[in-house]
Amino acid sequence: MSEEKTILCKTCGSELLGDYCHSCGEKRLKPEDKSARKWLADLFSNIWMLDGKLFNTAKAMMLAPGRFARDYIEGIRKPYVKPLNLFLMANLVYFLTSGFDTFKTELDVQIKGMPYSTLIDGVIENKYGSSEDKTQVYLDFEQRYNTKTGEVSKLIIIVLAPLLGILFYALFRKKGLYLSDGFNLALQFWTYFTVVVLLILPQIFRLLRSLFGPDVLNTGFSSEFWLTPLILILSGLYTYFQFSWLEKRKIALLARVAVVIVAFLPLVFIYRFILFWMTYWML
Repeated sequence: MSEEKTILCKTCGSELLGDYCHSCGEKRLKPEDKSARKWLADLFSNIWMLDGKLFNTAKAMMLAPGRFARDYIEGIRKPYVKPLNLFLMANLVYFLTSGFDTFKTELDVQIKGMPYSTLIDGVIENKYGSSEDKTQVYLDFEQRYNTKTGEVSKLIIIVLAPLLGILFYALFRKKGLYLSDGFNLALQFWTYFTVVVLLILPQIFRLLRSLFGPDVLNTGFSSEFWLTPLILILSGLYTYFQFSWLEKRKIALLARVAVVIVAFLPLVFIYRFILFWMTYWML
């Protein structure tokens, strides 16, 4: 009786004992796996699986943020889309559509309205002239900068995730939170923020204006007079429910949420500083 031929995994070289490698999980391909029928079946299966996971994740993220956070941290991950993938999908939609340019910061604001404005003003003046003189060279640069920074602000919004993740870790590490958990929770938060604040709110305001006229809010479309308090309220409420399972003492939880809200401003300053240099180098 002849011995059976040893079959090795194409990916890692381990001996295959069945259809799947016990070391890396790679599947052993057979001729029928390459048929058009099998390809179509896999395609629809993957789409169905993604749709199911996406629905479960979106529902949990919006309606039960604490459960979603707890499940993912405790290792219940199969029913959900990974926070990073979810964040990237939300930002792809944000990049391709029009919404609030909350994180876009035009050159005039960078030069005059930020804690680091003196440094930025000196860099620009040395190369393009003073913002006060408004020479043609400066005006041309300002126009190119303002156009480019809108694109870059959407591309590098992911910078906010590790910044907030570090803050979450610092606030809740004594509760057993790991730094990687902080990053995942930050990705969950920014996905919510992108969907609700940057995508849904603008459509609500547009609907209000179409129904009641352009002056219904009595301010400009992106006025921080009413937009900033609304964003802080929505962010604070979401953070509260996101961590309600981890910190049972309401007073302590409210205190930590207050720290997160207060930290929003310096986080945005850091983001805008990075945004300036990224835009400046890309011009």
